[in-house]
Amino acid sequence: MHLTDVQIESYRSIRTTGVLRVGRSFTVIVGPNNSGKTSLLDAMSLPVGDSSHRSPITIPIRGAPAPPSAITATLSGDGSDVRRWLALHRNQFLLRGPAGDAAFANDRLAVLTDAKVLRVGARTGPTQFAVAFPEGLYLGLFADSEGEAFHHFARDPLGKVSWLAYASGLNQSYSDLATGLWSHYIDNGRVRLRAERLNLATGTMSANADAGPNAERLASALHYLQSENGPLFDQLVETTRRIIPSVRNVQITNIGGANVEIKIWPFTTSPARPDLAVSLKDAGTGVGQVLALVHTLLTAEEPKTFLIDEPNSFLHPKAALDLLALLRRHPMHQYIISTHSPDVVAAIDPDILHRVELVEGESRIEEINKKSVREQRRILVDLGQRLSSFFGADHILWVEGPTEEAVFDLVLREFDPDLLSGLRILHVADTGSFGLKDVARTANIYRRLGNGVALIPPTVGFLFDREARTEEQRRDYETTAGKPVRLLARKMVENYFLSYEAIAAVISEDLQTSTIGSEIEAFVADQYDGNRRFEAKSHPSVDRDVWARDVHAAHLLTAIFNQFSETGLEYSKTNHGPRIVERILASDRALLEPLAKEVADMLRSAAGWQNVERD
Repeated sequence: MHLTDVQIESYRSIRTTGVLRVGRSFTVIVGPNNSGKTSLLDAMSLPVGDSSHRSPITIPIRGAPAPPSAITATLSGDGSDVRRWLALHRNQFLLRGPAGDAAFANDRLAVLTDAKVLRVGARTGPTQFAVAFPEGLYLGLFADSEGEAFHHFARDPLGKVSWLAYASGLNQSYSDLATGLWSHYIDNGRVRLRAERLNLATGTMSANADAGPNAERLASALHYLQSENGPLFDQLVETTRRIIPSVRNVQITNIGGANVEIKIWPFTTSPARPDLAVSLKDAGTGVGQVLALVHTLLTAEEPKTFLIDEPNSFLHPKAALDLLALLRRHPMHQYIISTHSPDVVAAIDPDILHRVELVEGESRIEEINKKSVREQRRILVDLGQRLSSFFGADHILWVEGPTEEAVFDLVLREFDPDLLSGLRILHVADTGSFGLKDVARTANIYRRLGNGVALIPPTVGFLFDREARTEEQRRDYETTAGKPVRLLARKMVENYFLSYEAIAAVISEDLQTSTIGSEIEAFVADQYDGNRRFEAKSHPSVDRDVWARDVHAAHLLTAIFNQFSETGLEYSKTNHGPRIVERILASDRALLEPLAKEVADMLRSAAGWQNVERD
């Protein structure tokens, strides 16, 4: 059977939820650190015991008791699950039905064993129950009810099930069928793997191939597999090696008495050299989790639910993706995975996606529309972006290119670091699509990424180079584009960091020479007259502010680098631009105050932006 939905009350950081759907194949839980992803994953593993939510809402008065934890869940399967349970686990059991009507009880059992859709609902907590119903037919809670009784069934050695007698209640030594199916899932249908290093290295010999719901019997199970099914054990080693190539071999060795230990070979040396093996407890983080997963996938005889916490936290990104590919090759099972990695989300393409957010100590969970996520991915491909670019951000500021990404980040970090909280600065794929005729349409495409409930945060605005536009053309452009689109007051971002001393320092660093700023200043003055390539109408010695606003700074920097480099060092926007800015911030930060003010003012004026004031 597999988990269909859960509803959680008062469990750890979760105060209450509605009914949370669980996908048949993959369900992914996303959210920032400490948001409650692990609490949700643990709740979906249907724990026994109380772990109450504690907050001013649930405990309004000091010393008041917290409401007990309660988790209501539904399992889904079919008649084969009933037949499997009868064959494996019960020779005698109870089934509820009308008192005095054995024929009806027998018919009801036949309905269950032949059901195409069977659901079992249960609740853990102070009021526990289990209920079974095929294809929506309600069969009743397993508690006293007028006119109904528990029917006692038995299964003979040939497998025939027949009615025996009425049972007086649940204080019998036999389980009712619904509770039995539920218990079978709890005991055999779940595999819970946590993100921390697992203590799985040792165990005792056993004739049991099951590693347990938390892989606690992994060493014993692997020893049994190694002894009883060598080819399948070799397949396990090979599959593990594909995910973690450094695991060259695995062997389970006797360490005295009935005790065994998992040993790992990180090299191609034959296991005939046991002195060179490494205990699993000393192997890298993640090896135990991968061994447990691979073992269960290869040996499981019935569907299981795997609950995996942050696979990207114990595996290298490529290994995590290889593991997910392995899971996809075993569609019989159900997988519930928590992650903060967008690559994991993209690789899985989950049936259900839940986002968890911690608000005032309470984890709030919302299901993200899958259609919306797929539409966003298509837009990202068109825009030349990846989902990982956005993860963990609250707002997006779109800029001209990679140089602006780096420079704006450096400047805000120096002058207004609070504005960087939750902000991601990213460059657009093609500035040509932001021409006057297309800017409104293109900006709307980018804004659509953050609309609705999805993985990508909203766009706070766009900030681009003014280029050759006059002030009037600049105003017209911003009016046409709409409020979120702004142009720099100067021609381009390089116009804000024309510091001769900083430029000289970067050139000297690259060429191992001793270029000084006054030489660059003299060169600019000598070469400027009549050089239309620089585009500015004012000479730098006449009106420095106008010149700094209008000069084509990128062409100017290219000329400077060519002049002072005998080896042909070319100016690189993405390399030299941020380095020049870093030099200015270290020696003459006031030069960058105009740029910092423009970026900060744009962010503060944008609709929906947080109101962050300077100290």
